[in-house]
Formats: sequence, C-alpha cells, structure tokens
Amino acid sequence: MSSRSIHIQQAKHNEALAKELVSSGYRYKDWAVIAAFYAALHYFEARLHDEPPFSHPPAKRPGFPHGRYKFSSGESSQILRAPLAQRVA
Repeated sequence: MSSRSIHIQQAKHNEALAKELVSSGYRYKDWAVIAAFYAALHYFEARLHDEPPFSHPPAKRPGFPHGRYKFSSGESSQILRAPLAQRVA
C-alpha cells in the first residue's frame, strides 16, 4: 500500500471516530475535536503525495555570482566585528 493510501485510510478512521464521538452527546466533544484535527492532518499529508516535489532555481542577485556574497580577504571579518547599527546602516 502506498503512503498516500495509508494516510487516506487513517484519515477516514479518525473522521469516523470524530463523528461517533460527536453523536455520543456532550461527554466527549473535546476528543472529537482532536480526532477531527488528526483526520484533517492525514488528508493534508495524503494531498502532499499528489504534488511533485517543490524546487526552484538558485537565487540570482545582481553583482553576486550564484546568489552568494563574495568578500575580499578580511572584509567579512571586519563586517562581522562592526556594531550592528553600522552593519544595517
């Protein structure tokens, strides 16, 4: 069985439990909310299996190759030693 179908099966089980707890009167309403939450969580996780993996190209920043900052030797340590007010100004 695929992971998606396991999540669907567990979601349906939790949903049925939540409905049964609600119909039992006011005694177990708090547990019904918890069961409904876990049902929603499993439905969401099952939905994630339908989506292709998320990926994006690396960020490109003007003046910085491959989206990474490049410092000359010693420049980065000078920046890190500067007070925060000077670094953000």
